[in-house]
Amino acid sequence: MPPCGPFVTKIHLFDNEIDCLQADGFAVVQKTVNAFARLIEISEELEELDLDENVIGHVCGGIILEALKSRKERKAKKIKINVSEKIDQFVFADILKLSAKMKKKRKRGKKKVNHQKEKGYTFLRTTNDCFLLDLL
Repeated sequence: MPPCGPFVTKIHLFDNEIDCLQADGFAVVQKTVNAFARLIEISEELEELDLDENVIGHVCGGIILEALKSRKERKAKKIKINVSEKIDQFVFADILKLSAKMKKKRKRGKKKVNHQKEKGYTFLRTTNDCFLLDLL
């Protein structure tokens, strides 16, 4: 059977206020995390799930952990999961063990600066611009 339709491969919900601070907060968070847990369990195409800086709590952290254990029992490939460290330390550590590591975004380096002297003037060269500095 040929593959069909588009698939969700990456879900990035970094700091998306998935927490208990809204009205009926815990029920909403639990429904949301249960949906993600079901995706973790059954989806072969899902590669990344970023829930960092969302305070999902200990119970929902356990739900994600159980989904990862189920995925491991099925011998499906690991997915990259990032969760907030504001859950139980043992649950957090187990989630990290059962998931692949997410790549951190690389910070841009500083521009390389070249100084060139020519007849009393200094030319300051960066990768994009050239400035003339008078040495009086």
